[in-house]
Amino acid sequence: MEDAVARGVLSVAEDPLLLCDAANVDVILDATNDVDGPFYVFYTPYHLPHLQVLSTISRGALFGDATVTPLGKPVADVLTLGKRDLKAGQTLDCMGGFDYYGQIDNAEVIYHEQLLPVALAQGCRLKRDIAKDQPLTYRDVEIPEDRLCVRLRAEQNEWFFSASNLGDTRIPVRAACA
Repeated sequence: MEDAVARGVLSVAEDPLLLCDAANVDVILDATNDVDGPFYVFYTPYHLPHLQVLSTISRGALFGDATVTPLGKPVADVLTLGKRDLKAGQTLDCMGGFDYYGQIDNAEVIYHEQLLPVALAQGCRLKRDIAKDQPLTYRDVEIPEDRLCVRLRAEQNEWFFSASNLGDTRIPVRAACA
């Protein structure tokens, strides 16, 4: 590992999050040290899906495993915050627009505090004024109920955060096979 750092392939990072603004960054823990670090960051300035698809298919065919599989309930989610002062009655524009931005947080916090996930924000009508940088909650907006994403989000919340499923973090068979 130290040889890779010396060659410039890996970089030692006091704070690995400072290096994660690039598009393709892998954070690797040095297995010989504590879980707390040090961290090594490997930067790949490219993404080669035409090559990675082949290895993914091969792994599935040869070893019967998936390269990307959720291990259980969501652990992180993205909440909605106002980019500027927003007025009651306003309809939120699209993601990347002028009205709101997203910030990652613990999924259970977002669920229990009823914070509005950024994926549901577009097209919502505000019930009250929202100050700049204030998180939006479900209580702050009227959500168009006829959207598929709203129904799927409600189903996800029921599967993973309802009182009947809190002890079981595995993906339910019905959801995996649907």
